[in-house]
Amino acid sequence: MTLFEILLSASAVCLSGGAITYTLHVVRKTAEFERPDDAQVRHMIDTAPRGKFDNALAR
Repeated sequence: MTLFEILLSASAVCLSGGAITYTLHVVRKTAEFERPDDAQVRHMIDTAPRGKFDNALAR
């Protein structure tokens, strides 16, 4: 391996490590999913778009 290949692989390892660290940081910061209460569920059902669903378009 040449010096260039060694530097290239080392920088790739550092970049991937940084990406993993950043992802873990973002995941830890986000709030956990909270289950909606009954009023929120009712509101979502009441405000859901109504319409005819065409099965032929879904394929």
